[in-house]
Amino acid sequence: MVWGILGYLLAIGIAILTSLVFSSIGAPTNTLGLFLTTILLSVFVTPPIFAWYSIPICRWLVSRVAFTDGTAARFLGSTGPQWRYFVFLGLVGAFTGLVPYVGQLIYFFAAIWIYLAIWRWFFENVMLEPVGRLAFSGEYWPFLGWLLLFFVSMVTVVGWALVAAAWMRWIYRNVNICGDRLVFCGTGWEILWRGIVSALVSIFIITMPWMAIWYIKWFVRSTTLQRASA
Repeated sequence: MVWGILGYLLAIGIAILTSLVFSSIGAPTNTLGLFLTTILLSVFVTPPIFAWYSIPICRWLVSRVAFTDGTAARFLGSTGPQWRYFVFLGLVGAFTGLVPYVGQLIYFFAAIWIYLAIWRWFFENVMLEPVGRLAFSGEYWPFLGWLLLFFVSMVTVVGWALVAAAWMRWIYRNVNICGDRLVFCGTGWEILWRGIVSALVSIFIITMPWMAIWYIKWFVRSTTLQRASA
């Protein structure tokens, strides 16, 4: 038990030190620091602590989203709801080990519910100034249907990208910003070739953060804020 506690403290220390070092250098090395820290925490640290670290990750990502009309984005979330979600997910995971087959099925449906709740929590804590907060109204069963369709499409060469584009449009249709809407303008083919390039270049591992920035920037550029008065 003592060694386990020391291992957790060591992982947290390395994670924090990594973040400080790379954040002092700047992006995309800042992204590299976040990437390495996330890996360390997700592997060595309990889910509640990982939930705690997800807050600065969300703040960092959201703060770097900019709109052409000057709209600014901020993340206002705290660890409270996140903590409960990850703890509950861990408890359900422990139950899976006690009841192998039924437990895995329960874990799957419970995990989808928890991830959907985390999505809602994330969107509700994104503030667009001076527009207002976001809200996600997507329901459980449509969300589950899109997820299953995406899993099935993974066996194809191009189908997963087409499903991903349609899924993004569904997500954006369910995001409300005080009457305004987000619109995804990207296509499945654009997701496909960028995904292939990202996978090939990321073989070297160290290039993953750079490719992540490139990929995320394209998704952001493919997003349009549609005003309610338009």
